[in-house]
Amino acid sequence: MSSILQFDVWQTTGGANVGTVLQVVTQHSGFVDQSIASSTPVQLTNMAVTITPRFADSKIFIQAMVTASWSYVSSAHIFRNGVNLISAHGGNNQTGGANAFITQYNSAQESDRENQVYTVPIMYLDVPGTTAPQTYAIHANSGWAGSVQSTFHFNNRISKDMLSSSFISVWEIKS
Repeated sequence: MSSILQFDVWQTTGGANVGTVLQVVTQHSGFVDQSIASSTPVQLTNMAVTITPRFADSKIFIQAMVTASWSYVSSAHIFRNGVNLISAHGGNNQTGGANAFITQYNSAQESDRENQVYTVPIMYLDVPGTTAPQTYAIHANSGWAGSVQSTFHFNNRISKDMLSSSFISVWEIKS
C-alpha cells in the first residue's frame, strides 16, 4: 500500500517560511518630467509607495529604476517616512550629497551632459522593525543648485523631448 502526501503551500507555525515574499507594492511614475535645481533632496513625482509589514522582523527590499538626465553632479536618495535612510557617510563632498545613496558625476567639460538620459537602478534592503505603515520614496538633488549645468531632469532631458518613465517597488520578505 502506498500513500501520497501533497501540499499546496508549506508554512511554518509563524505563517510564512523565511525568505518568502509576503507582498509587493509598486508605483510607476508615469510619463511626467520634473526639473530639480536644488542641493536639498526633492521627492520625485509619483515615486513613493506605502507598505504595511505583516511582521516586525520582516525585511523590506526597495528597488527603483530612475530615468533622468543626471547632469554634472546629481544624487538619488531613499527616504522612509520622510527621513533619509543613508546617514552621512563622509565619502562625498557634493553639496547635499553626504547622505546620497547614489551620486552621478559628469565632467564639467562635457558640454552635452544634460542631453544624455540614463536609467539608474537603485536597490536597498531595510529592516524597519515595525508593523506600522512605511512610506518609501526616491528623492534627487543637484549638488551645485541654481545653474542650468546642475539641474537634474527626471524622466527627460533639458530639451524636454525624450520623455520616459521610472518606477519604485518594495517587497516585504519574511525574516
